[in-house]
Amino acid sequence: MKQIIRRCSVYAHRGRLFVLPESQTRAGFYLQTEPVQVLDATAPDAEVGEAVLKALTESKVRLRTPRRDEYETPVVVKAAGLRSYAAFEKQAKAISVEVSGDVVTIDRWEPDGTGGFVPGDRQSRIELSSVDDAELGIQVLALFAD
Repeated sequence: MKQIIRRCSVYAHRGRLFVLPESQTRAGFYLQTEPVQVLDATAPDAEVGEAVLKALTESKVRLRTPRRDEYETPVVVKAAGLRSYAAFEKQAKAISVEVSGDVVTIDRWEPDGTGGFVPGDRQSRIELSSVDDAELGIQVLALFAD
């Protein structure tokens, strides 16, 4: 049986954190979905970790794959009150969190200069075997600090 992978994204942008689920489509790729949780960037570690865990539980599997003409403005852009992803990406930092089995993987993503993010180097990855809210928040915020 194929193991279910849950994912979420965390963005730091203009003093706020945006935490949102990533849901896997039937075609196999991931889309960022609602709900978007917005926290102050100075939120306590446990609050950040709790938001990440909530987003992971909201991550769906086998979401209907949208047609190209159905794509809308990314949900994080709407939550930030901006009109385009390019405007958001210019000042954003990105982290992805993935849970597969008992392993939690946290990766920092870097802007690629063309309107998106690419994975950072291996030093910007943290793997944990178990976490509580506070520990998860500490690790996510640590990658933003680098």
